[in-house]
Amino acid sequence: MTNLIMAVSQQFRRAAANDTWAMSNKNLDRAVEEMVAYMLFVDEAPLADPIHGTSSFTKTFLGRGPRDKRGRSLRDFDLQKRLFRYPLSYMIYSEIFDAMPVAARDRVYQRLYDVLTGKDQNPKFARLSAEDSQSIRRSFAIPKQTCHNIGNELQSRLAGVRHSHRKWPAVLESICG
Repeated sequence: MTNLIMAVSQQFRRAAANDTWAMSNKNLDRAVEEMVAYMLFVDEAPLADPIHGTSSFTKTFLGRGPRDKRGRSLRDFDLQKRLFRYPLSYMIYSEIFDAMPVAARDRVYQRLYDVLTGKDQNPKFARLSAEDSQSIRRSFAIPKQTCHNIGNELQSRLAGVRHSHRKWPAVLESICG
């Protein structure tokens, strides 16, 4: 995930530095699509048997991430049928994700929104249950603080970005509540 975040960030920085948004658009979309699919564990192999362990890793790992009002976290393990309980990478809360160029994060959030709300019916996302999509969308995808930060960044940068982000206030409202 870290490598994908870095690669997507670099591609967006290059496009901005060289002012090649139009020429790079397909490549940028492809990179974002790959990242979103990876973030949603699209190619995750189901576990054949439950996994049991005795190490302190589980407790330490679980304690590192934020939790929603119900105590759920993207770091919660399932270990019965899949690795994590919620199929969205906990890296969405990472500093490296937050450091992505705004235009890159905007596209990632938009794709997550499209997939998690059912707007995108691509068969590769069919493994996401309606329950998982709703839990991710309502509790995890964009924490309130991140929503606030994105809103502030978008307000200050809308005029300087060559893409049309005019629909973002409605998108943020629907995700962040």
